[in-house]
Amino acid sequence: MNIKHTLEAFTGNGKPIANKDTEIKRLQKRLEELERENEIFIKVSGILEGARVAKYRFIQSHEKSIPSGSYNNKTS
Repeated sequence: MNIKHTLEAFTGNGKPIANKDTEIKRLQKRLEELERENEIFIKVSGILEGARVAKYRFIQSHEKSIPSGSYNNKTS
């Protein structure tokens, strides 16, 4: 084994972790927290998408009852 290559393999200023088990538990807890947040974002985006689709369905079902141009509020 060439010592020069071994020393060059890591050139950062990394610090050894004093208690690896504590750090692993902390990272696992953080991962679980982020996974829960991700699930919430997915559910909320589905709800918002459903609301958007419902709005367009309402507009499509009522577009014939709205006179053409009445949605344009231009004042001349």
